[in-house]
Amino acid sequence: MTLGLPLSATGWAQAPDRQALMDRILQSSLPADEPGAAVLVLEQGRVLLRQARGLADLESREPLRVEQLFRIGSMSKPFTALAVLQLMDQGKLNLQDTIGQHLPDYPAVGRDITLMQLLTHQAGLPDYTVLPSFRAQREAVPNTAALLAHFQGEPLAFVPGERFGYSNSHYVVLGAVIEKLSGLPYGRFMAQHCFSPLGMRDTGLEDPQVHAVVKGYGRRQGQRLQAPTPPSANTHAAGGLVSTIDDLARFAAAVDAGRLLKPQTWEIAFRAVPTRDGQPTRYGLGWQVQEFMGQPRVQHGGALAGFSSHLLRLPEQGIWVVVLMNDGPGRQPGPGYIAEQLAAVALGQAVDAPQAVVVDAAQLAAVVGVYGAEQSQRAEFRVVQGRLMVQVGSSRLPLEASGPLEFFARRSTLVRFRFERDESGKVSHVVLQRAGMPEDRLARSAPGGAAP
Repeated sequence: MTLGLPLSATGWAQAPDRQALMDRILQSSLPADEPGAAVLVLEQGRVLLRQARGLADLESREPLRVEQLFRIGSMSKPFTALAVLQLMDQGKLNLQDTIGQHLPDYPAVGRDITLMQLLTHQAGLPDYTVLPSFRAQREAVPNTAALLAHFQGEPLAFVPGERFGYSNSHYVVLGAVIEKLSGLPYGRFMAQHCFSPLGMRDTGLEDPQVHAVVKGYGRRQGQRLQAPTPPSANTHAAGGLVSTIDDLARFAAAVDAGRLLKPQTWEIAFRAVPTRDGQPTRYGLGWQVQEFMGQPRVQHGGALAGFSSHLLRLPEQGIWVVVLMNDGPGRQPGPGYIAEQLAAVALGQAVDAPQAVVVDAAQLAAVVGVYGAEQSQRAEFRVVQGRLMVQVGSSRLPLEASGPLEFFARRSTLVRFRFERDESGKVSHVVLQRAGMPEDRLARSAPGGAAP
């Protein structure tokens, strides 16, 4: 059981007018007087939606335009993976090569990690973005070696290959390997071998002298503020790229046409890679691999100061959705949620999103607990700082109430939970609703509680 699908049943209906429904989603999700998004929906190469809503500049009230340039954060990772796979197709590396084979000065801790483990986030390197040495960094790092120095030699989070653990450090190392094998800086390699061949003229490693990026915004103590500009050297191959929705349309067309890589290489890029003991994951080579309404889906999101983004592909239908926001992490609804709503409409479905209501502490306490007896079919509900949270497997989502016993998630997918009472009036079951799948009805197996 996973949370990777939006609602089925009563919240969905056949969509008679996809364009009108997409417009309605954007109007309800992106207020005209706040930072907004540039959005693109493609189907078999045909544009279903190309629109910008919201403001590019809160002071001047300048509206966003579809041509504007956004920081895409971790949406850079599929492109870094593409570059690694190009080098593989050229015979310059093997995915089972180790870091030490290509970066001979890499410390003993981690030098036996394979490129495959880096690509699939199974390497165990600590995420440098949360390490004190990097968080104290106030200026751009001078070079890739200086960025590597923030985490080289740090203890591994787990034995490589043992499990999945997302870390930006993995893709910084891959960027260093690209530089070593090509003899080019990461940004120049990407421009020459990935972006220029596709006509992606506005996409690249951010250079303030070249790229006029739209202003990004965040919140501090409830106030809207322009976000600081992160030096692209500090995010590098893990998240330093900028792009536009039109350039990403060019990328989508290239992927659908099988350009830049051998056909079999594209296939492995979009295939989830299990751990070394065969445990399934939902990550391929630079792509999250899941299902959506019963259909295969690959995607990746991005988030950094002032910006958030999402790229979603439904390969069997030829559907792509791009959402680039000039608003930082925490914006609700976020780009992943918007992308999934638009993808559902593109598939011929429409969502009737619920309205949030306030419920008191006693109502929240009534539903906390563990539901489901099997580990693979278990959901735990807890109250954290006055808010109901659900954990299913590795997915943890904050919930909002639509009624005393009904809750939904807005973070990235629309998932609904309906609690049921037994004859004595106690909450005994929860029903999980997701699109394209039968409802899961789980019995309460243990009481729960509140976390500080």
